[in-house]
Amino acid sequence: GLVGESGSGKTVTAMVVSGLLPRKKADVSGQVLLDGKDLLALDGATMRKRQGCAISVVFQEPMSAMNPVMRIGPQVEEALRVHTKLKAEERKERALQALRDVDLADAEAIYEKYPHQMSGGMLQRAMIAAAIISRPKLLLADEPTTALDVTIQAQILELINRLKKERNLSVIFITHDLGVVANMADDIAVMYAGKIVEYGTADDIFYDPRHPYTWALLSSMPDLDTNEKLDAIPGTPPNLIYPPEGDAFADRNKYAMQIDFEMQPPMFEISPTHKAATWLLHPDAPKVEVPRIITDRIARMKKAGGDDNGK
Repeated sequence: GLVGESGSGKTVTAMVVSGLLPRKKADVSGQVLLDGKDLLALDGATMRKRQGCAISVVFQEPMSAMNPVMRIGPQVEEALRVHTKLKAEERKERALQALRDVDLADAEAIYEKYPHQMSGGMLQRAMIAAAIISRPKLLLADEPTTALDVTIQAQILELINRLKKERNLSVIFITHDLGVVANMADDIAVMYAGKIVEYGTADDIFYDPRHPYTWALLSSMPDLDTNEKLDAIPGTPPNLIYPPEGDAFADRNKYAMQIDFEMQPPMFEISPTHKAATWLLHPDAPKVEVPRIITDRIARMKKAGGDDNGK
């Protein structure tokens, strides 16, 4: 799961992975490995061909992502039309089955509908059908429940989790809601200002958070047992056209030290599965206590879990 505020770089990262964002080799660093091949080392045409049906995207605004003047069926079939040589009858049958797989029972009727004739929840299911019809290895879900009411959100999350298990899918789930990612992700990357500032398993992030930005996100997350006033994160993310010299979170970080304004912190290893980029993890840094609202929540989660490790 990728977590962070709006503007933290989650969607841009996903678009680079998917090949939907035009880029030059000088624009990005690192690797995007698919079946052992680095996609960023390929030219644009080869990259798109190699990705083909292997990577699919579910966007966050179904009303905007769907073409309003095309029927649902042809839009669900699009990946097959572009990347396969299936005949029209075969494409239609695959599309109908994909619509059924996402719990749209009257698939034949929905195939003929236009987007404006469907609800937001039904449209989001149709978008998921379009994403899975090519039987991808990786599904990029970019805040797929943001535009939906809470009851439909739960259904869509349950659907994605079911498809993940049934189809052995890898899913990169993008969200700003830590409550959502807790039920969706095995591993979580917390992003801020275009960089991953903390990475770990779900247990690492929720039971042992180390970065002040992760603390701020957790402190602003409501739950039914929190009686204290939630902490809002002051300020706004920096303008990355003019990136700050030091830690991008320093101006908003009440635990910031002088070095935070002068140098970007490296990624410190906490455990083999857990890393965070904060100077607070340096051996010479002063000891800072985790905010009480978070320690109280962790204690409640461990108690509800039944043992000292929260398992």
